[in-house]
Amino acid sequence: MKKAFTFTLLLLLVSTTGQLTAQKVGIKTNVAYWATTTPNIGLEFALGKKLTLDISGGYNVWVLDKETQVVDGQEKVLAEKKMPHFLIQPELRFWTCEAFNGFYVGTHGHFALFNVANMDIPFGRLKELKDLRYEGILYGGGLSLGYQWYLSPRWNLGTSVGGGYAFIDYEKYPGAKNTKMIGDGTYHYFGITQLSLSFTYLFRERP
Repeated sequence: MKKAFTFTLLLLLVSTTGQLTAQKVGIKTNVAYWATTTPNIGLEFALGKKLTLDISGGYNVWVLDKETQVVDGQEKVLAEKKMPHFLIQPELRFWTCEAFNGFYVGTHGHFALFNVANMDIPFGRLKELKDLRYEGILYGGGLSLGYQWYLSPRWNLGTSVGGGYAFIDYEKYPGAKNTKMIGDGTYHYFGITQLSLSFTYLFRERP
C-alpha cells in the first residue's frame, strides 16, 4: 500500500507541475475527510473558463483502538480497530459561473486499497465490518454537485456531495489479529461516494 501511494503521488506531482506555472491552480484539503483521521490533499487546476480538473487523495495508516491481554507478563494484541487505506479520486468539474466560483457539477472516478477491521459503520451500512477484517481494492465512479465561496483573493471554502458506484473485491478475515482468511468475494456498492468541506488556496496566475 505504501509503494502504491508513493508512486501515485509522484505521478500526480509530475503530471501537474507543468500546469502550475501556466494556469490558475488550487491546493486543498477536505476537513470532512480529516474527521475520519485521514490526512488528505488535492490539486485543482483550470482547463478553461468554466472547466477544472481536481485530483484528490487520502492516506490513512492509524490503528484507532486495540484489545490487549497480558500473557506471561507481556502485553499481547488480540484485535485492532483500524481503517488503513489509500484513496485517489479525480474529478472533472463544469462551473455554471466561472472556475473556482459558485456552483459546479462534476463527474468523478475513484480507486482505493483498504485493510479495515472492527469498524462500526453508522446507519447499518456494511455492518459486517464490526466484527471482521476486510482487505482488498475498490474502484468506480459517480456524479457530484458542489459550491465554492470566495473568502479572499487566495482562499475559497467549498462543499460537495456525490453519489455513484464502487466495485469492491475483498478478502475476509476474523476480527482477531494474525488470523487466516475465511473467505473472499465481491460487493457492488451504490450510494454516497463523495462528501467534502474543503479549504482551497489559490496560486497567483502568471502572465
